[in-house]
Amino acid sequence: MWQNTYYNFQHDNASFVQTKISEKYFSFTIKVEYSSKKRFDQAGVILYLDSQNWLKASVEYENKDISRLGSVVTNNGFSDWATVDISSDIKEMHYRLNRRENDFCIENSLDGA
Repeated sequence: MWQNTYYNFQHDNASFVQTKISEKYFSFTIKVEYSSKKRFDQAGVILYLDSQNWLKASVEYENKDISRLGSVVTNNGFSDWATVDISSDIKEMHYRLNRRENDFCIENSLDGA
């Protein structure tokens, strides 16, 4: 999933499990286990309003040595990406997504603590 970058890349075709939430205050935690094999394989959590407004955190496989823990925020159809390299030996990640009205925070942990 990606929208309107400086190089005109657009994708809105990821598979995910979706549930509707109307609460303005909530926290959601999930442990994701994955076995990525191909470049750009991802596993994570997404908060999806529509194709023009969403945010996600995920681990994206690059190669046998490096994956990228990252977040993408898409607002009014434009995406921004932040990443940090992690070992591709890591095969699970814990995420916590918090909403406080119009503010959101995504956290990650290797052990759930």
